[in-house]
Amino acid sequence: MKQVGNDDLIRAINTVAQGNASLDPGVAGQVLAKLRDSTRSEAFAGLSERELNVLALIAQGKTNREIAASLYLGEGQFVTTSAIFLKKWV
Repeated sequence: MKQVGNDDLIRAINTVAQGNASLDPGVAGQVLAKLRDSTRSEAFAGLSERELNVLALIAQGKTNREIAASLYLGEGQFVTTSAIFLKKWV
């Protein structure tokens, strides 16, 4: 977040507050590169079953709110957890 401009941060907060997903373009690029440059088993090695489920929900276009509800988490808790998960994965 230190590298995100104020306008981008406000836009991301508003997007998430509306129940939508927000992913930094740099992170999105890293995720796509990881998927593009590896086999399926390599791309997902080291992820838990729960993390794979979360990734599948993200791929389905579910909002943070929808994913959090399906995991019985608060939306804020899910956002924090997903940030940690994406750091681990990327």
